[in-house]
Amino acid sequence: MLEKCVLGWDADEDDLLLETVKKKNIGGIIVYAKNIKDNFTAFSKKLRETSVNKNLIICADQEGGSVRRFMDEDIFVMSARESIEFLNPIQYETEVYFMGKRLKEYGIDLVLGPVLDIVTSKENILWERSYGFMEDILKFGEAFISALEKAGVSSCIKHFFGYGLANPDPHGNPVSIERTERVKTSMFPFVKMVSRGYKDFIMTAHVDYEGEIVTYSAKWIKDYLKKSCGFGGKVITDDLMMKSAGDMPLPEKVRKSVEAGCDYCIISGRLVDAVKKLSPQAL
Repeated sequence: MLEKCVLGWDADEDDLLLETVKKKNIGGIIVYAKNIKDNFTAFSKKLRETSVNKNLIICADQEGGSVRRFMDEDIFVMSARESIEFLNPIQYETEVYFMGKRLKEYGIDLVLGPVLDIVTSKENILWERSYGFMEDILKFGEAFISALEKAGVSSCIKHFFGYGLANPDPHGNPVSIERTERVKTSMFPFVKMVSRGYKDFIMTAHVDYEGEIVTYSAKWIKDYLKKSCGFGGKVITDDLMMKSAGDMPLPEKVRKSVEAGCDYCIISGRLVDAVKKLSPQAL
């Protein structure tokens, strides 16, 4: 099951991570600011050389604005909300391209963005991270995706089928969408991108709809997203350590995600804890 997991690690676990990728077939790692040191490029190269998984994913949240793990000023991109105010899609694509090119030099092969959630309220936690309404979501979202593709980095549109019309903050609370028309509206940007040929990654949202969390729903992932919409890329969960993912044991969260059709599961926190919980004995 570790081959389905994209794991985080703490700043003091670099050696453990190298040992883990050498001995265990993990799907990938997610990079946070705490992991980035002066020699990160060399470290990521060593990880790839050491890993038994030769397709090891090294990903990071680098959307722009305050959501960025690599703090280099020369690759700074404004937040989604600022970008639609001050840039046109062509200018935005250029900025994201230079960001993606630099991230590739660091060893990043997947950026967890752009955010395609429809956000209409400033009270929503995703306000600054979202392009807002449909027209800008499609124009600027495609610019972000195109820029990364040109830089040789995969993108991940998120969060299917949307935190934007759900309340409250998914990082600390259960979230739900109560009305069917909101579901149809929330998922439209994702369906549209897939219809236009998008085939990288889609991240699920831990949104409860009709008593089922989307991340654990075969109805929405296997049957709708993959079969009905024809999405041929990879589906990755939002962080399973978020409270909105439920309070069940971690192995059960991974099992339910994979059974629903998710290809990878993000798990933040200490590496030693995740590996222990997801060992063959635990599963």
